[in-house]
Amino acid sequence: MIPLNFSEHWFLLVLNPIDKCIYHWNSIDYSPNFPGIANYVASFYSKVIERRSGLEIQSEAKWVHGCRQQDGNLDCGLFVCMWAYCHAVDSEDIWFKAKTCDIKTLRPKLAAIFLKHRGVEVEAKYEINLALL
Repeated sequence: MIPLNFSEHWFLLVLNPIDKCIYHWNSIDYSPNFPGIANYVASFYSKVIERRSGLEIQSEAKWVHGCRQQDGNLDCGLFVCMWAYCHAVDSEDIWFKAKTCDIKTLRPKLAAIFLKHRGVEVEAKYEINLALL
């Protein structure tokens, strides 16, 4: 997973070795600048991966259509964190394609994930149940 920030907007590139490609997850449906920067980074990483492992990866990032879209202008980082979390726990079909979510509820739950990782106890109400998001 490669989180990227371009022009004050976060998006995520995810390497899929089975599909042999890099997927471009973006909470803004489309901007002409994002594919260019995503493809530049994907091309770089595909060359590094091929040199180090021999695995050939497509050098052009594939845009993921139909993923959740942000309503506010400050939510892109939260979307990147949730996509990364869902990939890490292998639950991508639960959160990625749904069209709505309560960002105000999600922010403290995501903070709880980070705090628990640091050994801090958090209240049960902040546990994330991905099936409910």
